Amino acid sequence: MTTPSSGIFHDMWKGIQTGSAIMLAQTPLVTSLNRISVVSCRYDLSMLESAKQIFQGTIDAAGKPSAKHFLKGISGHLVKESARLGFKASGIVLKPRVDSYLQESPSGKLKSDLIFAVSLSMAEMLINPADTLRTMWQANEKVNQVKKNNLFSHLYKGAAANGARQFGIWLGFPLSERVWSKAVEDTTSIDPYSISGIVAKSFPQSFQVTAPVWFLERLKNELQYCPNLHATGATRYSSAFKQIIHQQGWNGFFRGFMPKLWSNTILVIGADYLLEQGRKAQKARCTKP
Repeated sequence: MTTPSSGIFHDMWKGIQTGSAIMLAQTPLVTSLNRISVVSCRYDLSMLESAKQIFQGTIDAAGKPSAKHFLKGISGHLVKESARLGFKASGIVLKPRVDSYLQESPSGKLKSDLIFAVSLSMAEMLINPADTLRTMWQANEKVNQVKKNNLFSHLYKGAAANGARQFGIWLGFPLSERVWSKAVEDTTSIDPYSISGIVAKSFPQSFQVTAPVWFLERLKNELQYCPNLHATGATRYSSAFKQIIHQQGWNGFFRGFMPKLWSNTILVIGADYLLEQGRKAQKARCTKP
């Protein structure tokens, strides 16, 4: 006999397995786009100029052109995404189950979306060191620049912004998926829940969840790859803000946005696919005699 809890753990495990395969398939392109984004922020470059300098080896003083330069930071990405699997992949797959439990409440969808967003954003803050290391490596900054007694503090720099950013992304994700599924259904003959439909709605979904929180990501990046920003608490963010304005002007806040938008588009495709797997599992449970 299958108990509700065993069904939950089964779904979580399936989500982690599927999420692992998706993560490995996405990693080369996502890492490359994230590197272009970080380099654009760090060195005040356009997306194309960043890609050019990374390929030529200019950023890393590598000496010769190579596509391998785009993969710098891939180990940090894999550590971060592997840590995420336990809560992100399983959380997305379980989202339809939570929706089903709360559907009788007038505010059921909102409650489900809030539980989803809070859980994922809190978990993201815990693994902030992996994100800091990835950002530093991709910006070609050395971890040994950080004083040993400040290392722990530096690894958690930007954690608050990272948590708030992830909260915004994951609160907006279910809404964006519903909005753009309906748009695809109403304007095309494509099934919005098929692979083609998921790809069709991925870019507008990505824009909807990336643009509102990009400012937080930009500040987070500045804090993470600049170990010499010694302020603490909220002062860190004002220091990062002033540094961007001083070095790059207001235009600096838009650096890195486009490659991050494309990176998130790829990630949204995987998230939508996992969400659909969760829907199918929930539908199968509801139709069992």
